[in-house]
Amino acid sequence: MEAIPSSLAGIIRDFFHVEWFELKELRALVSNGAARFDVELFRRELSECIMSYPAIPVVEINGLSGNEFETQEEVRRWLAEIRQGVFGV
Repeated sequence: MEAIPSSLAGIIRDFFHVEWFELKELRALVSNGAARFDVELFRRELSECIMSYPAIPVVEINGLSGNEFETQEEVRRWLAEIRQGVFGV
């Protein structure tokens, strides 16, 4: 993966910054059908990013989220936790 798709990047930036991690809020928007973004596109891009290991752009994720991940594996686990929390998979 060369770069995070802009739609996924926006969701990471808006919901998963280290200072305002809003997993429950995002899960509610998705489950209630109130999300103002393409949920299936988000699910697909999130899964593709997780599966792109070892090519996950750590620096870009850190820039979007304010985290300080050091390895692609750390980012992969974090993204997988988000996918589990939002979609249950």
